[in-house]
Amino acid sequence: FPEAQGFSNGNLLGRSYITHTINPYTRRRETASSSYLREALMESNNLNIFTRTLVKRVLFDDQNRATGVTVNTDGFEWQIGARKEVILSAGVMRSPQLLMVSGIGPKDHLEQLGIPVRSDLSGVGQNMQDTIILGPTVPVKVESHSQLMGNKETLPRAIREYNEQRKGLLTNPGQDYFAFEKHQPGMLKESTAADIDAAFPDDWPTFSYIALDDTFVPQYDGKNYFSMSAALMTP
Repeated sequence: FPEAQGFSNGNLLGRSYITHTINPYTRRRETASSSYLREALMESNNLNIFTRTLVKRVLFDDQNRATGVTVNTDGFEWQIGARKEVILSAGVMRSPQLLMVSGIGPKDHLEQLGIPVRSDLSGVGQNMQDTIILGPTVPVKVESHSQLMGNKETLPRAIREYNEQRKGLLTNPGQDYFAFEKHQPGMLKESTAADIDAAFPDDWPTFSYIALDDTFVPQYDGKNYFSMSAALMTP
């Protein structure tokens, strides 16, 4: 594999270390909140966050324009209006679910569930493509992240080492080396390769590989393991 200069530049082909949950500037472990959300809250005057709140459905006007959402906070149902647009970002499962409970989706399916049909769109909730992944795991004689979940002494020590000295297991995200590969001529049947080329961009990887100093499937026995996972990115 050619060495890549990280995967943040838009090119996924090659191999590289990744920062994952480590801030590349401070070398500290970060979360989405500490990396992005807190800064956005400090710099923006039009961002509001509602915790313990679940979106129930999207609201529309007579022209089928989204005008807001109905939400539920601790059992209390209320509405949030939008002046310009409503953006759904609830993931591969919940985004189409929100559309369908709002009346947008395959007509037959919505009618079976007793949901009034606002827009008959047969593609909503269909054609999900998941990755096929496997991860052989082997025991190793060096300390690995698998100890953190099964050894009562390792995690407190790792937390102390990280907080006091910025060293130890918690300075590493666990899966820190990735590789992505595009299928080569002759590797796949011509018909399969043609289908992949027609469905994905030219630089879309066919396979991914992840080095993980842990068990691929959770196994909390306090021992040290290493896994090398491989995934088919174009099922």
